[in-house]
Amino acid sequence: MPGAAVPRMPGVAVPSGVVKWFDPDRGVGVISRDGGAPDVAACRSAVHGRADRTLLAGERVFFDITEDASGIRADNICRVAPGVRCPPAE
Repeated sequence: MPGAAVPRMPGVAVPSGVVKWFDPDRGVGVISRDGGAPDVAACRSAVHGRADRTLLAGERVFFDITEDASGIRADNICRVAPGVRCPPAE
């Protein structure tokens, strides 16, 4: 379904990658996906775990993939760090 996050399936790896860049003023950036998959757009509204919802270049993250007419983007973005719990995809 266009514009919907891909549901997480038990036993299936959640996509992960590294933040290439993130502009905190505009609230947008790019995540380089592990395994050579195409890069995905990142938006501050999809970031969990920080009050300011910014990402840092080089930060490792995991996320859900959403695809719509404008392309692919990361949703439910969570940092890969001890103690970080990501809300489940709906």
